[in-house]
Amino acid sequence: MLFRSYTIGRFRYVSVAHGTKQWELHATQARFFSARDLVLATDIQASLFSEGPEKTPAVRVSGRESRYSVSTRVLEVGGSVIARFPDGSELRSEYLRFDPVARTVLIPGEYAVSGTGPASGRTRIEFRSRGLHGELARGSFSLQRDVELRAFSRAKPGAAPAIFHAARAVIERNEGVARLLSEKTETAEGFVTLRHEGDTTLVARSRTMEVRTDAATPGKNSSFTAIGDVRIEEWKRGTAQQGSPFRHSTSGRAEFHPEESEFVLTEYPQAYQGEDTMTGDVIRVDRKNDRVEVENTNAISRGSYE
Repeated sequence: MLFRSYTIGRFRYVSVAHGTKQWELHATQARFFSARDLVLATDIQASLFSEGPEKTPAVRVSGRESRYSVSTRVLEVGGSVIARFPDGSELRSEYLRFDPVARTVLIPGEYAVSGTGPASGRTRIEFRSRGLHGELARGSFSLQRDVELRAFSRAKPGAAPAIFHAARAVIERNEGVARLLSEKTETAEGFVTLRHEGDTTLVARSRTMEVRTDAATPGKNSSFTAIGDVRIEEWKRGTAQQGSPFRHSTSGRAEFHPEESEFVLTEYPQAYQGEDTMTGDVIRVDRKNDRVEVENTNAISRGSYE
């Protein structure tokens, strides 16, 4: 069956609803299939707009090709897709779908996603996942599964990143935080994990973790927070996690400050090192100087742990 079609070079189209821009498309060439209510374009540059009177696009997208329905205005982009946001955040995938009514970006779970966080702030993040759902009005990305996130300190360019693994994650660009979430299944225990090679090799797990990306305020350094059933193990640097850790800590909450090479435990914290067991209201662990400080200690006992 033959469809009536025609081709336009140097194509430009603006999708508008109720006087508000939804998206704008530029392409080297576009082909219209009138019987199928379909437009195909190649070598495209698109601007996606959020709700409101703002004239600046919420995201700029490039790709090898695109398609959209004339009636629904849903825009699909495929082939080496790059989405760039005003704060410097970036997404890369092989497919992206923009719903102009909901103002949402969707990358289905069968597609790999990679990206970076905002260009400013003390913490630079890189991430990978399978699938993504983004809300332009809220400035949030939901990474759907198999998440790996790496956090780099801009104050220490040569330092090793903190590496997180999680079932899923939510990156709140407007809040400057990435929340990593666990999911308990038949094959997974339901923990988010963290590994950091610093003055000690640190491996931690908890039910959720948060990574701050907006710590640009003077005196406020980058930090990670572990929440729920926290367990931290440390090995001497360069031992490649051979044998048992030399220090082991548990708590309900832990705050990590990699630039100061320390972490702070609260909510029933305990620390074990050698034959010592330490408990109190707050425990501070100085990884660089191998020092443990306890506030309002209520017990220091001698004995091994398991």
